[in-house]
Amino acid sequence: IRQKVFYEGINDFRALTLLEKLKGRKYAEDLMKEFYGEVDFFTSAGSEEKLLSFREEVNKRIEQSL
Repeated sequence: IRQKVFYEGINDFRALTLLEKLKGRKYAEDLMKEFYGEVDFFTSAGSEEKLLSFREEVNKRIEQSL
């Protein structure tokens, strides 16, 4: 299970990195703040639904940028 969670985390990171390359760092940070408020080392998703909706939004914005 840990490997699957780690794999998903790496994919989330890669998606955010791509969004940053397409739209800029501030844009990606603002999206994270929109979902999670101030983000630091101790910030968690809070719930599975929130994490999945965040990832869907990241994917949507990547598609719009291509």
